[in-house]
Amino acid sequence: MIRAVVFDCGNVLNAFQPIAYYRKQGYEKTLCERICKEMFQSEEWQRYDQGLLTFSSLIEKLKEKYQEDAKWIDVFAKQWLYVLEMIPAHQQLLDELSEQGYRVYLLSNIAQESWDYVSKKGNYRKRFDGWVLSFEEKLIKPQEQIYRILLERYQLDAKECLFLDDLQSNVEAARKIGMQALQVTSQDMRKTVWRYIKEQANEGTK
Repeated sequence: MIRAVVFDCGNVLNAFQPIAYYRKQGYEKTLCERICKEMFQSEEWQRYDQGLLTFSSLIEKLKEKYQEDAKWIDVFAKQWLYVLEMIPAHQQLLDELSEQGYRVYLLSNIAQESWDYVSKKGNYRKRFDGWVLSFEEKLIKPQEQIYRILLERYQLDAKECLFLDDLQSNVEAARKIGMQALQVTSQDMRKTVWRYIKEQANEGTK
């Protein structure tokens, strides 16, 4: 039986579609694709999420690495937090689960500036029962230890937890330590999660 639901942030509770966001701001498609790849798919960005680089250091390293795009990296960096738009249906799911008595947690690869922004915008410090964040732990999904920190800190039974993430590698890592997990990639996440919870509850009564 599911007793706790563990959310990822990017592309689960909050959008993380930077190319689409910058296109809406009027930037040309090939420019958006190139700059977003250089920034958000870089090893440096992962280190930033992991709390190993400050934002200013990140941007300086990226500008040094991609000198021809330094101007555009600066432009995109000034707007990037706005990429993290809330996904209304998934925010609704979070509240429904809490209201129905499920404990809700956040396990996210996220930098401090991103957390400060989304937690304030989404009132996450009050809506979640707890959280484990990559920048605080200096660990990153799918590293096993970050999942274990969540379980141990909040005294959770892995088999009673449902973990939701948009990346298959993170889902597989959760399953490896005994958590139930779903890869969620669509706007139907709310229905999918409730269906899964009900199916598990029915299995438990057989």
